[in-house]
Amino acid sequence: VIAQNFLDENGNFSKERLIDFVQQAKDDESGRLSTLWSYMQNVIRTQQYYSKYAALFSNSGIETPLMLARAIDENNVTSNVDFVMVPVGYVPDSLVNISSSEIKNYYKTHKKFFRQNESRDINYVVFEVVPSAKDLSEAQDAFLAQYEEFTTTDNMKSFLLRNSEMQLSNYWYKEGELKTVNAAIDEYAFGSASARVSDMIVDGDKFYAAKVLDTKKIPDDMQVRYIQLKKDEAVNDSTLTALRAAEPMQMTQTYILPGFEVLFSARTKTPQVIETKQYGKFLAEVTETSEPVLKKQVAIYMKTAIPSKETYNGYYSQANTLATKAQGKVDAFDAAVEELGLVAHPMTQMPRTTESLGAIDNTKEITRWAFEQKKAGKVSDIITINQNYFFVVACTGIHKEGYAPVEEAAATIKSTLKADKVAEIVREVCVDA
Repeated sequence: VIAQNFLDENGNFSKERLIDFVQQAKDDESGRLSTLWSYMQNVIRTQQYYSKYAALFSNSGIETPLMLARAIDENNVTSNVDFVMVPVGYVPDSLVNISSSEIKNYYKTHKKFFRQNESRDINYVVFEVVPSAKDLSEAQDAFLAQYEEFTTTDNMKSFLLRNSEMQLSNYWYKEGELKTVNAAIDEYAFGSASARVSDMIVDGDKFYAAKVLDTKKIPDDMQVRYIQLKKDEAVNDSTLTALRAAEPMQMTQTYILPGFEVLFSARTKTPQVIETKQYGKFLAEVTETSEPVLKKQVAIYMKTAIPSKETYNGYYSQANTLATKAQGKVDAFDAAVEELGLVAHPMTQMPRTTESLGAIDNTKEITRWAFEQKKAGKVSDIITINQNYFFVVACTGIHKEGYAPVEEAAATIKSTLKADKVAEIVREVCVDA
């Protein structure tokens, strides 16, 4: 990467040009050269990661002569086998009894397997604040109030900036990619319908409308070689020679030097000067591309219904009712959950590093509260997460770092011993058969 960007007039790497560039980057008050230098270093670092990662896999598959000889011997031995299969469920539970002494003996002989880190057991009820039917209706009305302007505006960038949660993108979508936003938008853009603008699309608490702005066949990726030109440097034989000596770099829409997007529509092996706002002036050419495919630029008008203050207060009131009835005690918490028809979610052996519960992130405050409890049986007040989740949490178990007590390990040990006894009974049945 360094060698292809800092060349002398003969197309050879120039240490002097590199040193001069780095010095200019330090003194450039606009920051453009520093940004370019950072970009190049990032490319180098990424390539090294790929190289090392590939080497790790290619060099890790080793078969020793001993392994090869054993594989050959095993492949040359065949056996005729008769077998009887007896399902484990064949053994009635009444035939398998596990005594407390057996559990304790197993614990003593396998104690090293019951070492544990510090953790907590909790049960929690979560109230997610979601828009009410009234909130959705008001959001829909607000969306439709500006829909007509979306269909007719001559300044789409400004309209979306003022009114939409999705701004205008220069990205060219191919069929299927818009499904990550909404499947109906992808169907509108690449379906058989000829509508200039889609109808309103409702997806849960989100409202969309889409408009195809441009259609073109362009490649997914391209190989580009380039060199940087000085501000007043003209294209001549020496710069073209330097360009031809540069190594091509793969570029895609998401991995490209800003300003080089115009090359997706350029002819191959046709040098052209590119003026970028951030990095300055370049001479570049496309050496080859993937097969061009149909792509479209699409403007997406989007709004999300937001819970009103009334809705927010309603969910808070529900959480407060549970917290009040629980009175800080697990027994009262369980009774209140059943009385109110709620669902309590268990989380066993939660480590101190836990930062999410289910699909909800940033729950570190709940973890902190749980580990502040020195005895099980406490219930929290309302804990607000991400401004739209209300938690009421019960601490049901405390596990200290060290060896789990035999009482906690008993259920696991009993299952293991039962499986061993069932296997022995099944084995005896098979031998008798």
